[in-house]
Amino acid sequence: MPDFDLVVVGTGAGGLTAAAEAKKRGLSVALVEKDRPGGDCSYYGCVPTKTLIHSAKVLHTIRRADEYGLPKIDVEPDFAEVMKHKNHVVDEITAKGSFEPWRKAGFEVFQGEGKFTSPHEVAVNGTTVRGDKLVVAVGTEPAIPLITGLSEVGYITNVEAVALKKLPKRLAVLGAGPMGMEFAQILERFGSQVTVVEMVNEVLPHEDPEVAARLRGYLEEEGITIHTSAMVKRVEREGDSKILIVDGKEGEFRVDADEILVASGRRPQTTNLGLENAGVETEERGWVRIDETLRTTADNIWAAGDVTGKFLFTHIADYHGRIVAHNLFAENGTALKTDHRIVPWATFTDPELARVGMTEDEARAKGIEVRTAKMDISDVERSQMMLEQKGMIKVVADSDKRILGATILGAHADDLIHELAIAIKAGMRTNDILEMIHAYPTLSEAVRWSMWGFEEGSAGV
Repeated sequence: MPDFDLVVVGTGAGGLTAAAEAKKRGLSVALVEKDRPGGDCSYYGCVPTKTLIHSAKVLHTIRRADEYGLPKIDVEPDFAEVMKHKNHVVDEITAKGSFEPWRKAGFEVFQGEGKFTSPHEVAVNGTTVRGDKLVVAVGTEPAIPLITGLSEVGYITNVEAVALKKLPKRLAVLGAGPMGMEFAQILERFGSQVTVVEMVNEVLPHEDPEVAARLRGYLEEEGITIHTSAMVKRVEREGDSKILIVDGKEGEFRVDADEILVASGRRPQTTNLGLENAGVETEERGWVRIDETLRTTADNIWAAGDVTGKFLFTHIADYHGRIVAHNLFAENGTALKTDHRIVPWATFTDPELARVGMTEDEARAKGIEVRTAKMDISDVERSQMMLEQKGMIKVVADSDKRILGATILGAHADDLIHELAIAIKAGMRTNDILEMIHAYPTLSEAVRWSMWGFEEGSAGV
């Protein structure tokens, strides 16, 4: 029986980071993976989707060439070539999904679906691998809603969407979270007629509702049809069409589609993992139960990344991996605790929507005396130079003007949000940023100028 200091089950960002950090400490490490190294993000999520998003933005910009004083260009995309480019980028980033670099670095790799048989043992393809310590980092998979007729008529998830051979003429998207919004805009810009159906009353329900509503307006202006407070009752087939019967605000209606993309949430891949054999407890929906140090209910087993249900982001999985690597062999009293209070994230639509810290509603729910300030991105001169004037910034502070959170909707919001993440981490007040020198002309001036809204007598107070 192969025996290791550490066995990592699942090789997404959380598992690989923990494994790499452990290897640096001179430990023997085994990797157990049913697919390829890198996790869903590398093949079905972040890498392919953001590549496609950028191609769609380039296409959109070319079509706006006359707005920049250039000759107007009529161009139709070759979808097969776009997907070929996406495949090339994925291959470059993932080394074509090969485990060989990891083997060369001294890791033992066991490919196949692992299942715990005890607190120290994992069975994979007829081999039992033993570890002194173990890490569960198996990630998530699409959660498919129980809709009458959906399985019979057929659907795709993000896995199939990033590998489409042909662009669907009519696409129905179930879910208006980040995944649904990104795919809706990507495929609409390439030529699909897109309809989004969302159960709750607004898109991106975990974001500031005012900012999310602004983004919704932009997407609808591009031609995407969005139905909120709407539930799909059943799905039927009529010839080559897939028909969604939807119960909406004004009664029942139908959506005709050539393809249905399910983007309505994720669930942990723990069903067949045998965690009960290892003494690892899960929550009601299958998320692995952990403490603040990411230790599970089994003393020698930790969990990292999406499988914990704590922010389903690659950067959180990487953060978890680093915490776990330290805690695996930490002496008593020196274990690190996770801190999820300041987590920046972004929805990579065009324009991007990025957030860190608390929204106005979240701060008020905690009983905090809240102050907010807002400004339009169009007021920043660099945005006028770039013709990237869509968006706004909204900052939340307490009565002492200490920054609690921020949401940015605009070009490069995904990068700009990190200044505010640092500000919250450092306990900065609004005037600390207002007094800082920001280079002109840059989009980062939006962060500084937004702080004027907290000054006495301003319209933003």
